[in-house]
Amino acid sequence: MSGDSVTEEKKAIPFALLAPLAFVQFVDSVSYMVTAPSIVFYVLENGGSLDMYGLVLASFSFSSFCAKPVLGYFCDAGHGKFRTLYLISLGVAALGGLTYFAASAFPSKTALILLLLGRILGGVGAANSTLGFTYIAHVVDKSVFTQATSLLSLVRIVGMAIAPAFNVLLNDMNFSIDLFGYNLEVTPLNAVGLFLALFNTIAIVGMIFLFVEPDTAPHDDKKGKENDAALEKQESGFWASLFSMEIVVPVLSIFQMNANFQLIETGLAPAANDSLGWGPVGISAFFGAQSICIFVAILITFDLSRRGVKDETLLLIGLIFAVIGNALVYFLWTNPTTPILFFIPVVVACLGFPFSVGPTRSLFTKSCAKNSTLSTNTGSMQAMLSMDASIAGFLAPGFISAFVLRTPEQVEASSDNRELTAWALYAPALSLITLAGHVFVTYVLKAYKEEEEDDELENLPSETTDLLGEKKGPKHQLLHFNSRTQSARLHSASIMGIPQITYDEFESNRKHAALRRKSTGGMNSATVSVIQEASESLLASSKGKPNYRASSYV
Repeated sequence: MSGDSVTEEKKAIPFALLAPLAFVQFVDSVSYMVTAPSIVFYVLENGGSLDMYGLVLASFSFSSFCAKPVLGYFCDAGHGKFRTLYLISLGVAALGGLTYFAASAFPSKTALILLLLGRILGGVGAANSTLGFTYIAHVVDKSVFTQATSLLSLVRIVGMAIAPAFNVLLNDMNFSIDLFGYNLEVTPLNAVGLFLALFNTIAIVGMIFLFVEPDTAPHDDKKGKENDAALEKQESGFWASLFSMEIVVPVLSIFQMNANFQLIETGLAPAANDSLGWGPVGISAFFGAQSICIFVAILITFDLSRRGVKDETLLLIGLIFAVIGNALVYFLWTNPTTPILFFIPVVVACLGFPFSVGPTRSLFTKSCAKNSTLSTNTGSMQAMLSMDASIAGFLAPGFISAFVLRTPEQVEASSDNRELTAWALYAPALSLITLAGHVFVTYVLKAYKEEEEDDELENLPSETTDLLGEKKGPKHQLLHFNSRTQSARLHSASIMGIPQITYDEFESNRKHAALRRKSTGGMNSATVSVIQEASESLLASSKGKPNYRASSYV
């Protein structure tokens, strides 16, 4: 096969390597969805208020936000020792589950503190999501990166869909445990903590026996000093690289996805209750249908990526869905409305998430890999992107509750009867800004850089490049030369490989003699005499004696 016909083949996804990561993702998603429906009742049962409930919810996202850069830093500093970091994070999450369970055994104030501590520890454990994306960047070829991240997202969606079945099982938990002579009551509310501890323990066992560390380049002591010397130079360009458009756009994309998802997650329950009269069962069914739509969209994204559709195109589609869907949420969530009109905006908006998450991670990872400064901080960069998602996760709900949601009285008193205020348009606005940035990077900035690369290639030296450069000077007129001189010049050129040169106009015999020496390549007089004799012999053998002119050979 010729070199021109060779094309880059996509490497297969290493499913065996990703299986332990997928199970950790499954445990994280199930743990979150099992805890979310009952945590408000657990807080109230132990004497807490709705404000305390909000604090407990926010503590999970905030602790995860704080732990992600720490895990990313140690991942880079430890040269990719993922197993140790995974075991630590899962152990912390299991401890958080036990703390959550034990809270009900203490008095009210202590119980609330332990409950809060349990969720903080759970958030620290959930921060291991940044390790998963960093690991993928190490073991998965860039051509299938989007497919690999889509698979992990698919596992999370499956966990969210299965979680209600676990809630049904936990709802029947009602027994006591005799522990060191102390009787602990297990109820449907605190049994969630035991569930978290059990599942995270299973994940620990899986990571011990099934996880495979990625191949890393051996440390070269000889290059150590060179690398250390290069660090100072890299640090100077770190911030410039960090704020380049190729990095800023994926960061903005992750932020808008999570902030916009919060608009649906936070606003759905009160809006559906007011406009459709739905209770917990109807809302749960709605979330289930939403998960199915996301599941199908992930499968479509995976197939398109497998068929060779570029990440840039997939992200473009996702952002267009996000702009349209989030705008429809504002315009179609009215009172009264129909289930179809209420559901259509959610479907369109949710279709944008699978088309955006995987490609955004892929483009971000590729941009970091191409940058010499950022490529040495893969774990920290992935942690930063996950932190970006966490920021949106704990900032958006408060903003939505304060400025976006309307009470039933406000909806009835308004002229448009919309469930959300105009502040809800922040969602399509964020998506539109991200779309503009993505188009700029993909089509404008990329074309500009390709043009620069073409210019650099044209300026590279080649076989036809003049080594001395073009020498500019006055053009000289060639005069008539003696036939012997011209014959010697041409003969020397044909035998010795000396190129023809231009002669200056001469005014005296001295200059003429010097010019003759130059035309013969600086040969001495004896050599010149030999060549002249040979030239005379050639001329004598020819018919007639033509009058050679230098202009005939120029």
